[in-house]
Amino acid sequence: MDRPILSVVIAGSRAMGPADKFLDQIKLNQHKVEYILVTANQNLNVSPFENAGAKVLIEAEGTMVPHLRAVGFKYATSELVAMTEDFCLPSDNWAESIINAHKKNHAIAIGGPVKRQSGTAGEWALSFCEYARFMPSNNLNVKDLPAVNISFKKTKVTEAYGGAPDEIEEFKMLPFLMDQGASFVWDEKVVIYDVNDQSMRHSLPSFFFHGRYFGGMRVKGSNFPARLVRAFLSPCVPFVQVLRIGKHALRAGYSKHFLKSLIFIFLLSTFWAVGEGVGSIMGEGDSKEHWI
Repeated sequence: MDRPILSVVIAGSRAMGPADKFLDQIKLNQHKVEYILVTANQNLNVSPFENAGAKVLIEAEGTMVPHLRAVGFKYATSELVAMTEDFCLPSDNWAESIINAHKKNHAIAIGGPVKRQSGTAGEWALSFCEYARFMPSNNLNVKDLPAVNISFKKTKVTEAYGGAPDEIEEFKMLPFLMDQGASFVWDEKVVIYDVNDQSMRHSLPSFFFHGRYFGGMRVKGSNFPARLVRAFLSPCVPFVQVLRIGKHALRAGYSKHFLKSLIFIFLLSTFWAVGEGVGSIMGEGDSKEHWI
């Protein structure tokens, strides 16, 4: 079999797996693409994905997304490896846009907008909190790319790491690659949609643990007074976050959805802030194990 032009790694643990429309795209596979679904969901019915031509890798229950991404990256046989998650739906020309973008650019990583088309106020809030900064198309300062819509030149990544990375966390990986002299490209044609329908009941504790993880990570090696300062400032996070999200939402043309979901944005940001305060004092603890 000829080597695929692009490998698409779909990571996650949703009970139903990727969206049905994503499965339709895998079946159609208009381009020479290798689809790899990496999941920690032991009960997922993988037959539809295997029958559609996707490769399915099942990891141990509780395996976190950064490790699932890395497993798919190692398994990928193409030079181009795109990363997304099972709550996303690529636009119709997503794969083609990625391939064309890499043909035109030597950058090690290319990303594009994360948008939403519909959903409840809570679902919009979740999208805004996670991806508002990636919703506008004109992202000129390319230092950050969305983990759910990013593609790499595999050889360049393995050269930088001296092998395939054990985990792929974009907030650690991208600064590391930049320090190695790598460049990134933002392509507004590479569009993916967030179709996450996770309930607030699950999202709120998830945001607490995310906040604690980042809070603990940021104070590693800091003395106790510095930790106290970080914890003292954490109540400001919801207010700052709402302002940032509002700015990006307005630029993306989502003002109506922003206003509709404002209370949920503030609620999610508050749970994050509490987690960040706890992490600043007590460290990240086992928060990474709760990466939902």
